Amino acid sequence: MREWLWKITSAASLILFVCGLLQSHHETNLIKRAENTEKHLEKRIFEKEEANDEEDVFTQLRDINPDFRALLEFESSLIRLPVVQADDNSWYLNHLFDGSEGMTGTLFFDMQCEKDDELRVIYGHSVFGKGETMFTPLHQLRSQEFFEDNRIFTLRDGETEEVYEIISVFINDEASMNALDTRIRSFISQNDKEAFIQEAADRSLVHADTAYDPQAKALILQTCMDLESLERLCVLAVMKQG
Repeated sequence: MREWLWKITSAASLILFVCGLLQSHHETNLIKRAENTEKHLEKRIFEKEEANDEEDVFTQLRDINPDFRALLEFESSLIRLPVVQADDNSWYLNHLFDGSEGMTGTLFFDMQCEKDDELRVIYGHSVFGKGETMFTPLHQLRSQEFFEDNRIFTLRDGETEEVYEIISVFINDEASMNALDTRIRSFISQNDKEAFIQEAADRSLVHADTAYDPQAKALILQTCMDLESLERLCVLAVMKQG
């Protein structure tokens, strides 16, 4: 009886081990496919720009995906990726920019965001310990030295260009009573907006001695802290004028 149980246990353990390897291999392939998609888009974007054919870049991006809204580019090249927007916030959690299924998803605006909102949010996955895809690089901004070299980014859609400067990098625990409501799109008053920005600045993990226009539009780049908790890494930036 003991020998029989031992054989069953050993077989079950082997099956679980093999399944684990297969799952890990599958996930690795999905991540590689997402990274290859990013590299393909980056090559297309910057080759076209070098040829002074920028308008065609955005035309092609819209041809690939009509949900395209803007190109997010850090001045330092930390991130260069298209941002989309759908009628719900679930589709692009597991679909790549070209519409294929992929666990890394795509950067996307919150479904309720409008271009002229006082505060917009862009969501993106982090892939922990596996590559630099999507919003994974944002975690490096928690280092003061790294933050100093990566605090400016732009949003371009082929017609307009918005330049943003990061003023806060903070962790927002959505399960906490003290969590900041990053879903706000417009504020009741200017005082409420300034209070929100000040609270985010007070919570910042890095020091950003930046002068900004409190009436300017703001943007949050948001990603997960880990696979389990409701903590989110939030990068708050304010649009630079002129």
